Amino acid sequence: MSKHLREYETPVVRLLEEIPVLVNGKTDRQRLLKMFAAELQNREEFDDWNSLGIPGEKLSIAKTLFKVISTVTGTSIQTIAESLDDSFFNIGGSSLNAVVVIVKLREKGYYISIPDFTSAQTIRNVLMKLEESQGVGQKGNLVENNEKNQEYSITLLSEQDREEVVQ
Repeated sequence: MSKHLREYETPVVRLLEEIPVLVNGKTDRQRLLKMFAAELQNREEFDDWNSLGIPGEKLSIAKTLFKVISTVTGTSIQTIAESLDDSFFNIGGSSLNAVVVIVKLREKGYYISIPDFTSAQTIRNVLMKLEESQGVGQKGNLVENNEKNQEYSITLLSEQDREEVVQ
């Protein structure tokens, strides 16, 4: 398949001893989904952080990154760890998911720009580009600095702002 399909188009193949079927002989899709969910739940925990070759100072950031990606994409932490040298988009991420991951990371005190995140070739690259946020601005809003050292603050829209946008 890899000769004819792009990497992200290649399906994941799972071998089953037996395909569950309904009484009418059709595939029992619900049972297949439950089997997959049970497998995913069993793989949620990951303990072998030393095998990943992550520098000690980045380990807590890695754990946060993996947890956020897992929550947003529904991919197990085990799978993310196994795919550390694979692209975020190859493990189930999308451009919309990328933005959600970035926002959730910022809420946890870590910063990466959208272009840095989306252009990273692997999850390991994302991890290495992640930084602790520069500080907190007025009213507790996260302040970020771009290459030109201009400040931006992230705030929730007020009701008045929402009404203006709608109009």
